[in-house]
Amino acid sequence: MKWLPRWEGNLCLEIQEQAVSCVHAVFENVVGMPHYHRGLEILYCLSGNGTFYFGNQSIPYNAPALLFFNGLIPHTAHMEGRYERWNIWIETSSFEQAVQSNMPPLAKQLITVSEIAVGTVPAELTNILSSTCESVAYELKNRSPFYEEIVYYQLLTIMLIAERLVDIQHKRHNSLGMEGPLNKSRTLEQLYLFNYIDANLADDLSAKALADKFHYSEQHIYRTIKKATGKTLGDYIKHRRIERAKALLQTTNMSITSIADIVGIADITQFSRTFRSIVGCAPSQYRRLFADAVVS
Repeated sequence: MKWLPRWEGNLCLEIQEQAVSCVHAVFENVVGMPHYHRGLEILYCLSGNGTFYFGNQSIPYNAPALLFFNGLIPHTAHMEGRYERWNIWIETSSFEQAVQSNMPPLAKQLITVSEIAVGTVPAELTNILSSTCESVAYELKNRSPFYEEIVYYQLLTIMLIAERLVDIQHKRHNSLGMEGPLNKSRTLEQLYLFNYIDANLADDLSAKALADKFHYSEQHIYRTIKKATGKTLGDYIKHRRIERAKALLQTTNMSITSIADIVGIADITQFSRTFRSIVGCAPSQYRRLFADAVVS
Protein backbone atom coordinates (compact mmCIF):
# COMPACT_ATOMS: atom_id res chain seq x y z
CA MET A 1 0.00 0.00 0.00
CA LYS A 2 1.28 3.45 -0.86
CA TRP A 3 1.34 6.59 1.27
CA LEU A 4 0.95 9.74 -0.83
CA PRO A 5 2.13 12.66 1.32
CA ARG A 6 1.61 15.33 -1.33
CA TRP A 7 0.27 14.95 -4.82
CA GLU A 8 2.44 15.92 -7.74
CA GLY A 9 0.89 18.08 -10.42
CA ASN A 10 -0.87 21.41 -10.20
CA LEU A 11 -0.66 22.57 -6.60
CA CYS A 12 -2.17 25.64 -5.04
CA LEU A 13 -0.59 26.12 -1.62
CA GLU A 14 -2.30 29.23 -0.34
CA ILE A 15 -6.00 28.37 -0.20
CA GLN A 16 -6.42 28.57 3.56
CA GLU A 17 -3.03 26.82 3.83
CA GLN A 18 -4.38 23.80 1.98
CA ALA A 19 -2.67 22.14 -0.99
CA VAL A 20 -5.04 21.47 -3.88
CA SER A 21 -4.47 19.25 -6.89
CA CYS A 22 -6.85 18.60 -9.80
CA VAL A 23 -6.21 15.89 -12.41
CA HIS A 24 -8.24 14.54 -15.33
CA ALA A 25 -7.48 10.96 -16.41
CA VAL A 26 -8.76 8.25 -18.75
CA PHE A 27 -7.95 4.56 -18.18
CA GLU A 28 -8.87 1.14 -19.51
CA ASN A 29 -9.68 -1.79 -17.21
CA VAL A 30 -8.26 -0.35 -13.99
CA VAL A 31 -7.08 -2.50 -11.08
CA GLY A 32 -5.92 0.20 -8.70
CA MET A 33 -3.35 0.06 -5.92
CA PRO A 34 -4.65 0.71 -2.39
CA HIS A 35 -3.28 3.96 -1.03
CA TYR A 36 -4.05 6.66 1.50
CA HIS A 37 -3.21 10.31 2.04
CA ARG A 38 -4.03 13.22 4.30
CA GLY A 39 -7.11 15.33 3.61
CA LEU A 40 -10.20 15.13 1.44
CA GLU A 41 -10.55 13.56 -1.99
CA ILE A 42 -13.31 14.38 -4.46
CA LEU A 43 -13.66 11.87 -7.27
CA TYR A 44 -16.02 12.61 -10.15
CA CYS A 45 -16.52 9.57 -12.39
CA LEU A 46 -17.67 10.53 -15.90
CA SER A 47 -17.64 7.04 -17.43
CA GLY A 48 -16.99 3.50 -16.28
CA ASN A 49 -18.45 0.78 -14.10
CA GLY A 50 -16.85 -1.20 -11.32
CA THR A 51 -16.23 -1.25 -7.58
CA PHE A 52 -14.70 1.32 -5.25
CA TYR A 53 -12.98 -0.13 -2.17
CA PHE A 54 -12.93 2.13 0.88
CA GLY A 55 -11.63 0.57 4.09
CA ASN A 56 -13.66 -2.60 4.47
CA GLN A 57 -16.49 -1.36 2.25
CA SER A 58 -17.09 -2.44 -1.36
CA ILE A 59 -19.18 0.20 -3.12
CA PRO A 60 -20.73 -0.20 -6.60
CA TYR A 61 -19.19 2.55 -8.68
CA ASN A 62 -21.11 3.48 -11.82
CA ALA A 63 -20.86 6.71 -13.80
CA PRO A 64 -21.86 9.43 -13.45
CA ALA A 65 -20.99 9.43 -9.75
CA LEU A 66 -19.45 11.78 -7.22
CA LEU A 67 -17.42 10.38 -4.31
CA PHE A 68 -16.26 12.50 -1.43
CA PHE A 69 -14.17 10.92 1.34
CA ASN A 70 -11.45 11.01 3.97
CA GLY A 71 -8.23 10.08 2.17
CA LEU A 72 -6.60 8.58 5.27
CA ILE A 73 -8.65 5.42 4.82
CA PRO A 74 -7.07 2.95 2.33
CA HIS A 75 -8.96 3.08 -0.96
CA THR A 76 -8.77 2.00 -4.59
CA ALA A 77 -10.99 1.24 -7.59
CA HIS A 78 -11.42 -1.74 -9.91
CA MET A 79 -13.06 -0.63 -13.16
CA GLU A 80 -14.04 -2.40 -16.37
CA GLY A 81 -13.73 -0.82 -19.80
CA ARG A 82 -13.13 2.89 -20.34
CA TYR A 83 -12.84 4.81 -17.08
CA GLU A 84 -12.79 8.61 -17.16
CA ARG A 85 -12.60 10.69 -14.00
CA TRP A 86 -11.65 13.95 -12.36
CA ASN A 87 -9.69 13.77 -9.09
CA ILE A 88 -9.44 16.71 -6.73
CA TRP A 89 -7.32 16.40 -3.59
CA ILE A 90 -7.51 18.92 -0.77
CA GLU A 91 -4.64 18.24 1.58
CA THR A 92 -5.09 19.77 5.02
CA SER A 93 -2.12 19.91 7.35
CA SER A 94 -4.09 19.29 10.52
CA PHE A 95 -7.45 18.35 11.96
CA GLU A 96 -7.81 21.75 13.62
CA GLN A 97 -7.17 23.54 10.35
CA ALA A 98 -9.88 21.58 8.57
CA VAL A 99 -12.44 22.24 11.28
CA GLN A 100 -11.64 25.95 11.47
CA SER A 101 -11.75 26.45 7.70
CA ASN A 102 -14.77 27.55 5.70
CA MET A 103 -15.47 24.08 4.35
CA PRO A 104 -19.15 23.04 4.24
CA PRO A 105 -20.32 20.94 7.22
CA LEU A 106 -20.18 17.66 5.30
CA ALA A 107 -16.55 18.23 4.29
CA LYS A 108 -15.53 18.88 7.90
CA GLN A 109 -17.37 15.79 9.09
CA LEU A 110 -15.85 13.52 6.46
CA ILE A 111 -12.32 14.69 7.14
CA THR A 112 -12.63 14.09 10.88
CA VAL A 113 -14.09 10.57 10.72
CA SER A 114 -13.57 7.51 8.56
CA GLU A 115 -16.50 8.15 6.25
CA ILE A 116 -17.36 8.25 2.57
CA ALA A 117 -20.20 10.05 0.81
CA VAL A 118 -21.47 8.74 -2.53
CA GLY A 119 -23.92 10.44 -4.86
CA THR A 120 -25.30 9.70 -8.32
CA VAL A 121 -25.01 12.77 -10.53
CA PRO A 122 -28.22 13.67 -12.41
CA ALA A 123 -27.93 14.51 -16.10
CA GLU A 124 -28.59 18.21 -15.54
CA LEU A 125 -25.51 18.52 -13.30
CA THR A 126 -22.94 16.51 -15.29
CA ASN A 127 -21.91 19.41 -17.52
CA ILE A 128 -21.76 21.80 -14.57
CA LEU A 129 -19.46 19.48 -12.62
CA SER A 130 -17.25 18.78 -15.63
CA SER A 131 -16.82 22.46 -16.48
CA THR A 132 -16.14 23.33 -12.83
CA CYS A 133 -13.42 20.67 -12.59
CA GLU A 134 -11.92 21.91 -15.87
CA SER A 135 -11.91 25.44 -14.52
CA VAL A 136 -10.16 24.36 -11.29
CA ALA A 137 -7.42 22.64 -13.34
CA TYR A 138 -7.08 25.68 -15.61
CA GLU A 139 -6.75 28.13 -12.72
CA LEU A 140 -4.21 25.97 -10.89
CA LYS A 141 -2.12 25.62 -14.04
CA ASN A 142 -2.13 29.28 -15.12
CA ARG A 143 -2.19 31.00 -11.73
CA SER A 144 -3.58 34.23 -13.07
CA PRO A 145 -4.46 37.07 -10.66
CA PHE A 146 -7.06 36.02 -8.06
CA TYR A 147 -6.78 32.36 -9.06
CA GLU A 148 -6.76 31.24 -5.42
CA GLU A 149 -10.07 32.93 -4.68
CA ILE A 150 -11.59 31.54 -7.88
CA VAL A 151 -10.44 27.99 -7.09
CA TYR A 152 -11.76 28.24 -3.55
CA TYR A 153 -15.27 29.15 -4.69
CA GLN A 154 -15.20 26.50 -7.41
CA LEU A 155 -14.30 23.88 -4.80
CA LEU A 156 -17.05 25.19 -2.56
CA THR A 157 -19.51 24.73 -5.43
CA ILE A 158 -18.43 21.11 -5.93
CA MET A 159 -18.65 20.39 -2.20
CA LEU A 160 -22.13 21.88 -1.95
CA ILE A 161 -23.29 19.80 -4.92
CA ALA A 162 -21.84 16.75 -3.17
CA GLU A 163 -23.66 17.70 0.01
CA ARG A 164 -26.90 17.75 -1.95
CA LEU A 165 -26.32 14.38 -3.62
CA VAL A 166 -24.67 12.15 -1.08
CA ASP A 167 -25.88 9.04 0.63
CA ILE A 168 -23.78 8.84 3.81
CA GLN A 169 -22.41 5.41 4.70
CA HIS A 170 -22.61 4.64 8.44
CA LYS A 171 -21.12 1.14 8.50
CA ARG A 172 -18.00 1.93 10.49
CA HIS A 173 -19.50 3.14 13.73
CA ASN A 174 -22.77 1.24 13.47
CA SER A 175 -20.83 -2.03 13.32
CA LEU A 176 -19.42 -1.18 16.75
CA GLY A 177 -22.76 -0.22 18.25
CA MET A 178 -21.83 3.47 18.25
CA GLU A 179 -23.80 6.56 17.39
CA GLY A 180 -23.33 7.53 13.77
CA PRO A 181 -20.13 9.56 13.39
CA LEU A 182 -22.05 12.36 11.70
CA ASN A 183 -24.39 12.70 14.67
CA LYS A 184 -24.23 16.31 15.83
CA SER A 185 -24.10 15.20 19.46
CA ARG A 186 -20.60 13.84 18.93
CA THR A 187 -18.22 16.42 20.32
CA LEU A 188 -15.24 17.89 18.53
CA GLU A 189 -13.02 16.34 21.19
CA GLN A 190 -14.40 12.87 20.42
CA LEU A 191 -14.01 13.33 16.66
CA TYR A 192 -10.39 14.39 17.12
CA LEU A 193 -9.66 11.43 19.39
CA PHE A 194 -11.27 8.84 17.09
CA ASN A 195 -9.58 10.31 14.02
CA TYR A 196 -6.19 10.20 15.74
CA ILE A 197 -6.66 6.56 16.75
CA ASP A 198 -7.62 5.53 13.21
CA ALA A 199 -4.65 7.39 11.71
CA ASN A 200 -2.12 5.92 14.18
CA LEU A 201 -3.14 2.30 14.70
CA ALA A 202 0.47 1.11 14.53
CA ASP A 203 1.55 3.42 17.36
CA ASP A 204 1.24 3.31 21.13
CA LEU A 205 -2.44 3.98 21.85
CA SER A 206 -2.39 3.35 25.56
CA ALA A 207 -4.37 5.65 27.84
CA LYS A 208 -1.12 7.27 28.94
CA ALA A 209 0.02 7.94 25.36
CA LEU A 210 -3.36 9.41 24.40
CA ALA A 211 -3.53 11.46 27.59
CA ASP A 212 -0.09 12.91 26.86
CA LYS A 213 -1.10 13.67 23.28
CA PHE A 214 -4.35 15.43 24.15
CA HIS A 215 -3.31 16.85 27.53
CA TYR A 216 -6.05 15.05 29.47
CA SER A 217 -5.94 12.62 32.35
CA GLU A 218 -5.95 8.91 31.61
CA GLN A 219 -9.30 8.61 33.37
CA HIS A 220 -10.74 11.25 31.04
CA ILE A 221 -9.61 9.22 28.01
CA TYR A 222 -11.18 6.07 29.44
CA ARG A 223 -14.47 7.86 30.16
CA THR A 224 -14.61 9.54 26.74
CA ILE A 225 -14.20 6.25 24.84
CA LYS A 226 -16.62 4.40 27.11
CA LYS A 227 -19.29 7.09 26.85
CA ALA A 228 -19.09 7.31 23.05
CA THR A 229 -18.75 3.61 22.20
CA GLY A 230 -19.90 1.55 25.16
CA LYS A 231 -16.53 -0.21 24.97
CA THR A 232 -13.36 -0.02 26.98
CA LEU A 233 -10.41 1.76 25.39
CA GLY A 234 -8.65 -1.56 24.81
CA ASP A 235 -11.67 -3.18 23.17
CA TYR A 236 -12.33 -0.18 20.93
CA ILE A 237 -8.73 -0.03 19.67
CA LYS A 238 -8.68 -3.79 19.17
CA HIS A 239 -11.80 -3.58 16.99
CA ARG A 240 -10.41 -0.68 14.96
CA ARG A 241 -7.17 -2.57 14.33
CA ILE A 242 -9.03 -5.64 13.14
CA GLU A 243 -11.31 -3.53 10.91
CA ARG A 244 -8.22 -2.04 9.25
CA ALA A 245 -6.71 -5.53 8.91
CA LYS A 246 -9.90 -6.76 7.22
CA ALA A 247 -9.67 -3.92 4.70
CA LEU A 248 -6.04 -4.74 3.90
CA LEU A 249 -6.78 -8.45 3.57
CA GLN A 250 -9.58 -7.65 1.12
CA THR A 251 -7.76 -5.16 -1.08
CA THR A 252 -4.04 -6.04 -1.01
CA ASN A 253 -1.78 -9.08 -1.32
CA MET A 254 0.42 -7.97 1.58
CA SER A 255 1.59 -10.76 3.87
CA ILE A 256 -0.42 -11.34 7.03
CA THR A 257 2.72 -10.57 9.06
CA SER A 258 3.05 -7.16 7.36
CA ILE A 259 -0.62 -6.41 7.94
CA ALA A 260 -0.26 -7.31 11.61
CA ASP A 261 2.63 -4.83 11.88
CA ILE A 262 0.69 -2.08 10.10
CA VAL A 263 -2.32 -2.35 12.40
CA GLY A 264 -0.22 -2.40 15.56
CA ILE A 265 -0.33 -6.08 16.60
CA ALA A 266 3.20 -7.17 15.79
CA ASP A 267 2.95 -10.61 17.44
CA ILE A 268 1.48 -12.77 14.66
CA THR A 269 0.09 -15.31 17.12
CA GLN A 270 -1.70 -12.61 19.07
CA PHE A 271 -2.92 -11.03 15.84
CA SER A 272 -4.39 -14.31 14.57
CA ARG A 273 -6.02 -15.03 17.93
CA THR A 274 -7.53 -11.53 18.15
CA PHE A 275 -8.72 -11.64 14.53
CA ARG A 276 -10.42 -15.00 15.02
CA SER A 277 -12.11 -13.87 18.24
CA ILE A 278 -13.69 -10.86 16.50
CA VAL A 279 -14.28 -12.08 12.94
CA GLY A 280 -14.86 -15.77 13.59
CA CYS A 281 -12.20 -17.13 11.25
CA ALA A 282 -8.45 -16.96 10.66
CA PRO A 283 -6.98 -14.07 8.61
CA SER A 284 -6.00 -16.46 5.80
CA GLN A 285 -9.55 -17.82 5.63
CA TYR A 286 -10.99 -14.31 5.57
CA ARG A 287 -8.69 -13.33 2.70
CA ARG A 288 -9.82 -16.29 0.62
CA LEU A 289 -13.39 -15.04 0.90
CA PHE A 290 -12.31 -11.90 -0.97
CA ALA A 291 -9.79 -13.46 -3.35
CA ASP A 292 -11.43 -11.85 -6.37
CA ALA A 293 -10.91 -8.38 -4.88
CA VAL A 294 -7.23 -8.71 -4.00
CA VAL A 295 -4.93 -6.38 -5.91
CA SER A 296 -2.07 -8.20 -7.57
